[in-house]
Amino acid sequence: DDLLDNICFVQTVFFSMQIATSWRVSLKMLVKVGSGGDDSGTLGGVLSPASGTTFGAVLLVTELCFMLWYYVAIRHKEWARRLLGINADRLKRRVDYVTDRFRVDVPWWQLAVWARQVCLTITIHLPDLLAQSGSEDYARPVTWVHAGLALIILVVCWVWHHRIQPYEFSFQNKLEWWLYFSDVAVVLLAALYTGFGIPDLGIPIEAVDALGWVMFAVVVGAMLLSALLSLIHISEPTRR
Repeated sequence: DDLLDNICFVQTVFFSMQIATSWRVSLKMLVKVGSGGDDSGTLGGVLSPASGTTFGAVLLVTELCFMLWYYVAIRHKEWARRLLGINADRLKRRVDYVTDRFRVDVPWWQLAVWARQVCLTITIHLPDLLAQSGSEDYARPVTWVHAGLALIILVVCWVWHHRIQPYEFSFQNKLEWWLYFSDVAVVLLAALYTGFGIPDLGIPIEAVDALGWVMFAVVVGAMLLSALLSLIHISEPTRR
């Protein structure tokens, strides 16, 4: 029993670490094969187009099944226990990697994190799914829809996080708040950068380059401030 529970624990760790990558790979395979693009959708030509589509679809369904299982195991523990025929301690061992990092009253927050990752991954691939060949990025409506959806997802998750405050330590919630702010700022700046590139606006190339450096500064600043907040917490372990 202990061996099986430990295997399930490792499975939970692996799933949590690779969920965004799996969705990205499967969507890329479906997009590339379906659009007749390069052979990246067939694992470099290893798979046939039909096999690539099938593999991508199976991978997506598998990820959805695992997400559904963890939803049941975390939100409906009694159902999960009856289904598996195990006690509460054994079920906790199998999923505590994704529940123990949050407050005891919000052990389900990892589900929200996964949902955000999946939504953003799908949004990232939206231009490829709805690409309009032969036009510049700024001339494709999907480019602006893509940016708008990303902003909506980030802002909704940002507000939700601010209201729930899911982490045990206050510094973790402050750090997450700052990272959301940085993400929103980068997306807004990226949209502005794309807009600056529209030839009809006549914006000097120097202004476009300056905006690019501002984006770089925001990304680096987010990383540095995140490291600073972590160091402050390490130096004051009792701080909440």
